[in-house]
Amino acid sequence: MNVDWRAASQDYDGCYLSWAGFITAEGYVCDLGDGYFTALHGFGSERTLWLSDVFGEATPLNAPEGLTGSSNGDLGTDATVDHQRAAQDRIKLEITLGRRRPPPRANQ
Repeated sequence: MNVDWRAASQDYDGCYLSWAGFITAEGYVCDLGDGYFTALHGFGSERTLWLSDVFGEATPLNAPEGLTGSSNGDLGTDATVDHQRAAQDRIKLEITLGRRRPPPRANQ
């Protein structure tokens, strides 16, 4: 038995699997009767499956304070200052959210 996610998206924005739900349900096989079974598998952690695009416009954030990703102490990218990086990030987010089509691959 499969969930009709399109139908569910008409009433719900997302489906959240908590840690308790994950720990309880991972690997459990449920007998639905008449020879049908279902199981939750492959999630790997708690998470939300978003069914609808309920997100507004992305807002760039400052680089995190006190965190570095290198041995020389560089903070990395501050998206409020690096406008080229902010534009690239917005494009990736729009593609991920299905608001924009990805560019064609070079080998196509």
